[in-house]
Amino acid sequence: MTGDNRTISSAEKTVVEDPRVERSRTISSGRARARMGVQESLSLYGQSLEAILAGYGFSFPNRDEVRFEVEGNLGSGANGEVYAVIDRSLKRPVAAKVFTRCSPDNSEEVAQFVDEARITASLQHPNVLPVYDLALSKEGRVYFTMKRIDGRSLGDAINRSTSAARSEPIATFNAVVGIFKDVANALSYAHHRGVLHLDVKPDNIMLGSFGETLLVDWGSALRIDAAKPGSSGTPLFMSPEQARREVSDPRCDVYALGATLFTALTLRCPTWADDSEEFWRKKRAGTIDPPTQEERARIPPALLDIALKALAPSRTDRYSDMRSLLTDLESYQAGLAVSAHRETVFQRLRRWHRKRAPVLWSSVAAVAAILALGTLLYGEKLKEVATWGNPVVVEDFSAPALGPHWKTESGAFAVRDGRLVSETTLENVLAHERVFQGDVAIEYDAEMLAGTNAGDCSLMWRRGPADIGKAAGARGQPLIAPREAGDSYYIQFGGAAGTTNTIKTEKGRILSTSTFEGRTGVVYRVRIEIVDTRISLMIDGRTVCECIEPFPVTGGTFSLYAYDVGKCFDRIRVFTQGVPRKIPPTAIGDAYVRDGLYPLAIERYADVVRSFPGQDIADEAIYKTGLCQWRSGDHAAAMISWRPLAAGDWADLVRLHELEDQFEAEQDQQVREGLLHLITKDRREDLRSRAILLWADFTSRLTAKARITGGLERLEVYLDMHDRSFAQRPEGDRAAAGALLVLRRPGEVLERYPEQVQVAVQALIHLGRPEEALVRYPTPLVK
Repeated sequence: MTGDNRTISSAEKTVVEDPRVERSRTISSGRARARMGVQESLSLYGQSLEAILAGYGFSFPNRDEVRFEVEGNLGSGANGEVYAVIDRSLKRPVAAKVFTRCSPDNSEEVAQFVDEARITASLQHPNVLPVYDLALSKEGRVYFTMKRIDGRSLGDAINRSTSAARSEPIATFNAVVGIFKDVANALSYAHHRGVLHLDVKPDNIMLGSFGETLLVDWGSALRIDAAKPGSSGTPLFMSPEQARREVSDPRCDVYALGATLFTALTLRCPTWADDSEEFWRKKRAGTIDPPTQEERARIPPALLDIALKALAPSRTDRYSDMRSLLTDLESYQAGLAVSAHRETVFQRLRRWHRKRAPVLWSSVAAVAAILALGTLLYGEKLKEVATWGNPVVVEDFSAPALGPHWKTESGAFAVRDGRLVSETTLENVLAHERVFQGDVAIEYDAEMLAGTNAGDCSLMWRRGPADIGKAAGARGQPLIAPREAGDSYYIQFGGAAGTTNTIKTEKGRILSTSTFEGRTGVVYRVRIEIVDTRISLMIDGRTVCECIEPFPVTGGTFSLYAYDVGKCFDRIRVFTQGVPRKIPPTAIGDAYVRDGLYPLAIERYADVVRSFPGQDIADEAIYKTGLCQWRSGDHAAAMISWRPLAAGDWADLVRLHELEDQFEAEQDQQVREGLLHLITKDRREDLRSRAILLWADFTSRLTAKARITGGLERLEVYLDMHDRSFAQRPEGDRAAAGALLVLRRPGEVLERYPEQVQVAVQALIHLGRPEEALVRYPTPLVK
């Protein structure tokens, strides 16, 4: 074994004797022409089409008897020689890969070679080299034919480049991104089909003369469900876990593609050492030689950060899958922000200006005129909307103990090194005593300490308690209805072992969710805005969750929530806007709803309907009237009140409530039709999200019931709804993964939802592979 970029197999010795870079040979017709004079002792079986037809009496002058003519040797692959061949039947050039060690003594290697051909043939994708045929030569050697590429490898292009002059295929960074988008698409498709490449490198990426990009040499490929500990691939580009002979997964290909991208950008390999032992020590630890100042100066920072994220030593810190890496490449090429790169304010402004400059400067004159009108309206607008202003609460935990305005509700917190740190396992809740009126924004630094489990650094928002005792209404009805559990909201940052962000009610009804790759030892700036009916969760300035409730959610108190030890909070700031001077006509009814006074709220909404007939505010009042009745338990009265809402957004919200009744009545076909109606393209995005989250709620309830009763039929029906209609939407991923597990389909959990860590770990345990859970998800929580 040498330290070049030749592919090694698990049977080879994984020690670098001489780690010098020596580019492996690639499959290209250009190299074939340079070697045509080589005599080959190879005869491929097969009659030409003309010879076959002659056997049936057809006559062809000057016919070719043999189908394949061997022209010369092209190079070596992972486990065979590659030849330039002419297919006389189709009159086209092809390449033939021949296994050179065919004998009964190495039947296992022959089987691996045949498997390579079959795997490659099964991946019918524009960026995967197509395989045409699999057969045996006259000398008894297995071979398969494939497309012959007119072009060169990415490795050749890199070798011909310098920092001053890059070769034509990679002359610009935009061209590099185009190449890697194609390769990422091929790998994403392969992973979807359950196949790992495990030998992604520049020499296995072929660049055709007419814009083609092809990923070749699947000789090291494994099927995901058959992956086992071992070492295969090319040392310079393989992942640390491959070097450590651990079980491979799709993130090994993410690493290798990141290493290849790094090489294409910097024109050097990411990890290097002249001493073989030092090289392998660095490789197994995932240590790379960081970009130099000169390299950072000439390479776009966002593009370099994409490569560096893919090269993270730990699998959990890389892109969770190839699709996520591809999304960042697409965003970079479109001039959008990428998840791997934290932009400065100047970079954001420059990107914004670059994208909008033509419109910006052509609109300057129009803006000047609008500003004049805006000045006249500004004073009136100030009456409607207040500004955040200075914070009303500033907490930096500079004192050694908590102040009197904090109250521990469960668990324990301590002030350490000027930060608030959770002290016990499970739940730790610390409440702030102040009641905040109007719109509120709460900011804080959150960190999951290194060496601890990733988990919540979250916030609970409790709407203020009503300061009204129970009394009887004028008509003998109870004045105060039972308070909704939804009066409290849980805004979750880093839940489910640091994998999700969620906004949900106290009952557990999910209102918004997003995936997250929380890392320990990283400080995040969290901002939560509670504005009228909207709740938003922002991480480092980016909105990750948002929901809109039917009634205002403002006015209340907050608590800090940490799950497990080692969750830190610091630099807490609370901003308020107070109560606006202008309020909507429904505000009085909304205030009664907040205090549970549903009969009085219904009377006020009736006043609004009479005062604003035919207007949208009247439709809002009608919807809220029915919602008061629904929450009081009178669903029939609610449906009667909602009859005037025949179309539009309010009618769609009514449809969501109808689906709840239909689910309880087990009218599953109506539920399916209703969900499809609400998820069509012309619906609002937030409404589509609500519909999918409602499906997730139904499915989670069926999953919980199936664990107890074993009834799986309805669960199968609801999972089929998901897979047929909205499988690509992330809102339903967790519920779908849980359903698959209960339906005894753990393999699909690992294939489709590997990022759902808790469910994926359970799936591995169900499959009898608990040790693999420690390898795939090496977090303290899993251990």
